[in-house]
Amino acid sequence: MRFQIVPYNTNSASARLLRETLRRKGHQAVFVTENSPRVRDALNDNRDLSGYNFIQWGASILNDTLPSATIKTQNRFYGFGVGHHLTNKATFFRTFGRMSHGIINYLPPFFATVDSALTYMRGVGDNRGSQYPVLVERQTVTGTNGEGILFLKAGEAPTNRGRLWVCYKKKTKEFRVHVVNGVIIHAQVKKIPAETMARTNAADRIDRFTLRNFDNGWRFTSIPLTELPRNVITAAETFIAANIYFSRDSANIYALDIVFNERDGGSAYILEANRAPGLSEVTVEKYADYFISNGV
Repeated sequence: MRFQIVPYNTNSASARLLRETLRRKGHQAVFVTENSPRVRDALNDNRDLSGYNFIQWGASILNDTLPSATIKTQNRFYGFGVGHHLTNKATFFRTFGRMSHGIINYLPPFFATVDSALTYMRGVGDNRGSQYPVLVERQTVTGTNGEGILFLKAGEAPTNRGRLWVCYKKKTKEFRVHVVNGVIIHAQVKKIPAETMARTNAADRIDRFTLRNFDNGWRFTSIPLTELPRNVITAAETFIAANIYFSRDSANIYALDIVFNERDGGSAYILEANRAPGLSEVTVEKYADYFISNGV
């Protein structure tokens, strides 16, 4: 098979790993850009084009134009036509937060202005305990690994540097659910080594559990789909349905970060949708196998 990968960055480690994995499995796989003749031919309805598998990995350059039905029949497209509603965390919340497809039940309450965040902190926020944050202020809406995050506890005020404020939700587990073309293909859960926790004093333990990122020792571990809690699956399926409705095309690639609290009736909340998720040696196999099984 012939795979044409359109990465958001040709230096992306995940995009490179995907390319090399497809090659290792015996297929052609190359990086292309929006200026590639093959991509232009597909979007300009060149009917001689057939037998290609286009994968847009986190890029947005081709979202405004979709190939014709004929070209789509003769080729395969993944990650195209998603519009701009998944480009950053603020747009994600503002788009899906006003939808009526049940997705609002799986989004934590959020605020788009510092005044509305301040009102919340003065009301509900002031009545909550100080052990955990009340709001998560995001001072950058494209950051990763906790970049640009400020946790606000009771009595603290949001700042003008914030671009989005999301209610903090306690969790017992944090999952990542990988979706391609509306199909859940893989799942991961964040874990921290027991020896890391053993070295953590009581004062720092809450901080480690509040922000479960790489710097705090957390790593994604692949799990069977059967180990996903039912409410996490329902949250993912609700998002998939809403996303297909909103998008002009269902050929999407993204990973959903979902927090789950089994001590709170099994509540599940979606924190973001990542269109270029980091790939491990295990996760990339799931993507490659899906593309190969469904390719032309």
